[in-house]
Amino acid sequence: MKRLLFLIPFVLNADLLSTLKEQELHYNEKINRQDFKVNNKSWLNPISLKYSLNQDNSQGVVKKSKTFTISINQPIFKSGAIYYSLKYAKSLKKLNSFQNKKRERDLIQKAYDLVIDYKKSLLNREILELKIRNAEIDVERKREEFLN
Repeated sequence: MKRLLFLIPFVLNADLLSTLKEQELHYNEKINRQDFKVNNKSWLNPISLKYSLNQDNSQGVVKKSKTFTISINQPIFKSGAIYYSLKYAKSLKKLNSFQNKKRERDLIQKAYDLVIDYKKSLLNREILELKIRNAEIDVERKREEFLN
């Protein structure tokens, strides 16, 4: 039964990491998604919108002129850079995701190592207590032999 209890943390991955570590990993994943959104759209140049309204009151007649302008400046020679910018954003997202998963695995491995070290120290303590008890029994046995 004791051996089965020892294996429970290995079977269940629940509650190995503290809630703060889990939150940190979750926030790192959110940051990764936001960085992907920013990097994925970083190749877009700004769109300029201009609106102007002119009124002319000369000669008693009011003349209004409205102008609305939209301008996009996207050089043609930049098309290769756009492709590689999108590819870089996807690759960076994958890399950050893998690093986050690796960090989580490393933390879980560290927690397992701590559990194993704790169990080893408990067993070593029990062994030492039994050795001390055995030595006490030997002393009692030798004392009785001496007295006999």
